[in-house]
Amino acid sequence: HLLLNEFDQAVGCVERGMNDAPVDAADLRAQGASLRGQIAVAQGRPDEARGYYQQAVHLLSAAGADRGAAQLWFELANLLTDIGDSEGAIGAFRSAAASAGLQAPPRSSAPQNAGS
Repeated sequence: HLLLNEFDQAVGCVERGMNDAPVDAADLRAQGASLRGQIAVAQGRPDEARGYYQQAVHLLSAAGADRGAAQLWFELANLLTDIGDSEGAIGAFRSAAASAGLQAPPRSSAPQNAGS
């Protein structure tokens, strides 16, 4: 429905899915919030989309780290980038990496010489 610009039907499908979803299905609920954000963007309401994306972030934060959460974090980061929320996108990219088990190397306090 979203791809066909049938926004009311798309929202209805998301709402029915969320009503049927188990309460503890944080990943599924985050995907629903993300989809609601995408619908809002398609309708020209980026501020509303940002709220849905933030809801997805909170749900994912509660969900813990796994590959599915990492993928959704990555998708969410790209969606946040699309609406100009660079700070939110950076945080989501970092959360995607952390959910995938990646860690940044420790930072050195002294600048490193590129020729060394």
